[in-house]
Parts: sequence; structure tokens; C-alpha cells
Amino acid sequence: MKTTYLLLPVILFFLNLNTLFSQDSLTVIGKFIQGHPWTMDFGVKSNLTLSTFQGTAISLGKFISNYQKYRMGISTNLRVNSGDQDGNSTNADTLYSLNSGDVEDENYSIQLTFQYITYTAPNGLTSIYFGIGPTIGISWFKQSSNSSSTYVSSYQSLDGRSSTSKEYSIGFLGSCGVEWFLSEHISIHAEYGLALKYYTNKGETESYNKHSSSNYIQPLSESHSNDSSSGWSLSGQNVLFGLSVNY
Repeated sequence: MKTTYLLLPVILFFLNLNTLFSQDSLTVIGKFIQGHPWTMDFGVKSNLTLSTFQGTAISLGKFISNYQKYRMGISTNLRVNSGDQDGNSTNADTLYSLNSGDVEDENYSIQLTFQYITYTAPNGLTSIYFGIGPTIGISWFKQSSNSSSTYVSSYQSLDGRSSTSKEYSIGFLGSCGVEWFLSEHISIHAEYGLALKYYTNKGETESYNKHSSSNYIQPLSESHSNDSSSGWSLSGQNVLFGLSVNY
């Protein structure tokens, strides 16, 4: 008897799903998108918390039929760090030098992804789907550091270095997954991805150093270099678990 009571909510849940998605004039996906073709996609982490799915900024989808959908993702990254350091060096408990320095780094990136997705079984509660579409990305990085040391012998040294790099990428992202339509407003899905990209990178590095003492001053020494690279990359993505909500 206790077992029957425990199973009753489960039975009612599946009966409700069966009623909700009973075959009439609309497919299962048709019921899901009726009046609400737009979806917002969330990623499901291992601790069952939600994050963004395809794009750290936002991921949106729009059904254009019972078996076709567009999905758009925007990923962004912005990081600016700066720090200062002061200290001293000792030798046999005697002050040897005073040291100071600062470091700054900036990192910006944005990636846009657009996919066309088609479902193989629009009449089922679950459906395998395939997606393909272009992806484009831009990233920019800059880092600079300066340091100075003053020794008790009146010897001084100054050193600095700065580097910048820009990278552009363009390619295609293919996806394969399965989606389960839980209700008229919620679905969950698991997905594999494969990205083919062409990238080009350009970098620039500058550095300087200067040393002086009470009877000698070294002229400022500077160096400058440029580098560039380009190529193709083919990379697989980890399995993504997601939740979609239509509105």
C-alpha cells in the first residue's frame, strides 16, 4: 500500500505529460512553441546550478517551424588587472636594496555564434537535432610591467616590458544533441559540438632597461619586435547540458 502511494505522483506526472502532448493537430514541438517561438537557453552545471549555454553573455533561440530553429550566442570577456609591489632585499641582516614595481594587464574578447538547427522527430517527446552555423571572434590582450631597484651602493636599475596581441577568428560550429520537451514551456538537452576555425594573430613587444651608479650612467636601451601567426584549428567541445525556457 505504501508503495502504491509513492508511485501515484509519478503515474500522475506521466499521465499529465501524455495528456499535454496527446497527438492532435499540433506536434509536440508545435505545442511547445505555440505563441512562444523564442527560447532562452541556460547551461546546467555539475552542481545543478544554471549558467549561460552557448555564450557567456546571452543565448537565444527562435523556432521558425515545428522542426527548425535558429540559435544565437554571444560570449564576452573583460578583465583589467593592476598591481603594485614594494619590498627590500637583505644580506646578512643588512639592507641590500629597495625594490618596487607595477604590473597591468587587460584582456577583451567577444565571440558571436549563429546556428541553424533541425529536429529529426518533431512528433516525439524527445528528438535528436543537428546544428551548423558560422562563428566569429575577436580578442585583444595587453600587458605591461615596470620595476626598479636601488642598491645601498647607489647602483640603480630600471626595467620595463609591454606586449600587445590581437587575434581574429572565423569558422563554423557543428552540433549534435538530443532534447526532451518536459512541458509547454521547458525542455532539457545534451549536446556535442565541433568547431573549425581559421585564426590570425598579430603581436608587438617593447622593452627597455637602464642602469646607473654614482660614477656611471648607462644610456637607455630599448628593443622592439613584431610577430604574427595564422592557421586552422579543429576542436571538439565538452558535452553541454542545457535547459530551455520559451517565452
